[in-house]
This record gives sequence, C-alpha cells and structure tokens, in this order.
Amino acid sequence: KDGPTHGTHVAGIIAAGMNNKVGVVGIAPKVKVMPLRWYGDEARWTTAIVVETYRYAVENGANIITTSYNIDALSKDPAYLDAVEYIKENGILLFNSAGNSGKKNPERQKVEDIILVCSVKSKSKRSADKKSSFSNYGTGIDICAPGNPILSTVQGRYEGKSRYGELEGTSMAAPAAAAVAALIWSRNPNFSMEEVKEKLYKSADNIDKKNRRYKGMLGAGRI
Repeated sequence: KDGPTHGTHVAGIIAAGMNNKVGVVGIAPKVKVMPLRWYGDEARWTTAIVVETYRYAVENGANIITTSYNIDALSKDPAYLDAVEYIKENGILLFNSAGNSGKKNPERQKVEDIILVCSVKSKSKRSADKKSSFSNYGTGIDICAPGNPILSTVQGRYEGKSRYGELEGTSMAAPAAAAVAALIWSRNPNFSMEEVKEKLYKSADNIDKKNRRYKGMLGAGRI
C-alpha cells in the first residue's frame, strides 16, 4: 500500500536477504519476521490496539518484539504495563526506540522491562559512534545502535524512490539491536531471555570516548 514506509524499512534492517546481488543485507537475514500493523482505520493507535498486537505476537510464537514508537505517554498506563509484563512472563525480549527528541531521561525509561535503544551516527568514519543529535539519552537507556542514517528497504512509491532508501532515527536503531539479539539466540537456542540480553550488552563496544558529554547515559554501548 501507499503511505508510510516505516515498517518496511525496519523489516529490511532486520532480515533483508543476502547473497542475491540485490539491494541491502539485513543484520539477521535468515530470521523470520512477523510484521504486525497496529494502526487503526483512522491511522492512529490506542493502548487497546497495542495490547492486542503484543498478545497476538506472543501467542503466535514470537521470541523478540521490536517496536519504534513513542511510549512516553504509556509509561504509567496500567493496561500497557500489564502487556509488557505478559511479554516478560513468556520469556520474550521487547525492544523499543529511545525517542527522537534529544531529551535526557525520557519518560519511557521508567518501563524497566523494555530494552531502549538510542541512535548513533553511521554515515562517515569520522562521526561514527557519536550520539545522533536527535536521539534521547539517559540513565535508563540500555544500548545504542547505528540509526543516522540507515539504508534499507522502502515501499516502491515512497518519496518517488525505488525499493531502497535512507531513513534516520532511533526507529532504525531499535531493530538493529533486536536483530543482533536474534543472531545471539539463533546461535544459542537454549539461552534464556536474560542470557540473550546479557550477551547483547556484554558484546557492545564502549563509545564513551566519542561521547564524553553522555558518559553513563548511552547504556551498554554500541552493538
């Protein structure tokens, strides 16, 4: 369909195919992706829609859920917090974007059972690993990933482009981190959710030297 290409871009970051001499390659190209559209008929979403989508993912075998949307307003929503707890109880990892407001300690970091992913620059060698100017940061951020910019799959009519285009945002960083977790889990199928998370954090590169102003506020580092 015409319209936003957000989900298509995210899916490509995770699992675009390899060795086909076409386009781009995802971080985990053999991972199975379950794309779920949770916008209602009026192009908006509610807590009820989000909860229903989470539950559908859990009941249909998801191991990892990655979302890139603003959950600041849901950080105190009982229904949303119950849904997050339901995901955790089923041993599923939940990732979400840290947010694009350049804000310190965003409200969403109060939801402890979500892995929040900030964005670092990725275009040039000189600026690589520096926090993206738009990216939120803080003591509750868990890890960072490249997100500024990222080339991935897009819908055919997106801004007149072909099937590939660059987007930027913590929306691009979150699926990158989730894809690394998927690789870890595929290599270690007997790992628990907590073991995958620990391996993800411990394998990250420290980027404090390039981000002295944000020391201790970029999580475990860059994937």
